[in-house]
Parts: sequence; structure tokens; C-alpha cells
Amino acid sequence: MAWVSSGIASWLMASNMQRLGIRQTRGAAAFYNQFRCKEQDERRRKLYRENFDELIAENGTPIGQPNMMKNGWALDTSRTLPAIDELIAESEQIVA
Repeated sequence: MAWVSSGIASWLMASNMQRLGIRQTRGAAAFYNQFRCKEQDERRRKLYRENFDELIAENGTPIGQPNMMKNGWALDTSRTLPAIDELIAESEQIVA
């Protein structure tokens, strides 16, 4: 099976994916990966559905209050994310 996928990949990559176009090549790759990784994906989704609290607990004790979703957004005001100050400074430079 690996030789088939590598042969198809080589054929698609020729001329920077011009044979099918980038959008169709991306769609074909997504379809292939869904087929190839189906068991892993199902296992991870099951863990998420059935063991969410245990998975979160593995990260350690939460710092501060959990973020609440509002209108599809969760605003993190804790300023505890790694390198957040540098990210804000770079963002301000971009906006300026």
C-alpha cells in the first residue's frame, strides 16, 4: 500500500501539483488521511468524549478561572500563556 501512495504522491507533486490543482490535491490528501488514520482518529475522539476530565487533569492544576465561550470566542485575560508579552509587542508593531 505504501508504494501505491508514494507513487501517487510523486505523480501529484510533479509540476507543483498542476496535474489536479492545489485545491483538488489537498482534498485528495485529506480524504486519504481520513482513510489511513481512521482508527487513531476514532480512538482520540472517543477519549475526548468519554475521558475529557481525565485528559485535562493530566495537564496539571488549572491556573485561574476557565475561559468562557461567548459568541464563539473565549477571551483569555490571564496573561499566563508562554511568551504572551512578546507576541503582544510584535502584534502591536504589525498594527502600527
